[in-house]
Amino acid sequence: MDSTYDDDGRFGFGEGQRIKLSFCISKSAGQHLLESRLSKDQKVVEHDDYYAITATVIDSARLTWWLNGFGERVWDVTKYP
Repeated sequence: MDSTYDDDGRFGFGEGQRIKLSFCISKSAGQHLLESRLSKDQKVVEHDDYYAITATVIDSARLTWWLNGFGERVWDVTKYP
């Protein structure tokens, strides 16, 4: 496995600009993010029925595809340069 993938998390590689990503995700859809982080600096705030996630990732088509795959279970997606 690529060491960049290990060091930076699943969206820390590829082409694109590094961004700070924040979003909310239902607990049922986002449970895996507690064990499989998006990046080393990932932060999780737990609410009653969802998680608020922030992480530094590469803004890529793969990231957009991954987020869109959750449909309505992900909301308030914000990307900061």
